[in-house]
Amino acid sequence: PRAAAARAEVVAQARLRPEFTAFVNAYTRCLNLGGKAGTADGGADASLLTDPAEKALWQALEEIEPAAAAAAAACDFAGACQKALGLVAPVNALFDAVMIMAEDEALRAARLALLRRCARTLGVLGDLTLLTP
Repeated sequence: PRAAAARAEVVAQARLRPEFTAFVNAYTRCLNLGGKAGTADGGADASLLTDPAEKALWQALEEIEPAAAAAAAACDFAGACQKALGLVAPVNALFDAVMIMAEDEALRAARLALLRRCARTLGVLGDLTLLTP
C-alpha cells in the first residue's frame, strides 16, 4: 500500500512536467508494439541490432534498466522515473530509424524484445495507459 501511494504521488507530480507526455507516449508505443508478439522475451540478440538507433537504445537500456529497477526497489519512484526518462529520446530515435516489424524473423524478434524491455523500464510507475488526459 505504501509503495502504491508513493507511485501515485510521483505520477501526480510527473504529470505536471512537460516531458511527461513524451514519456507516456514512448511507454505506450513500446507496450503496444512489443506486446504484439506476446510476453516472452527470449532475450534480444544484441548481435542482430546493427542500426545505430538500435545500438544506442540497447546501450541506454543496459545502463538505465538496472538503475531504474534499483531505485524502484528502494521505493524511490521519483528517481526511477527520472532514470527511465533517459529512454525516451533513444526510443523515439529507434521508431524514426527502423521498421520494427522487419521481414527477417530473428531481427523482428530482437527488436520486439528490446521494446518489451523498454516498456518494463518506462512502466516503473505502473500502467501509464490508464491515465486520462
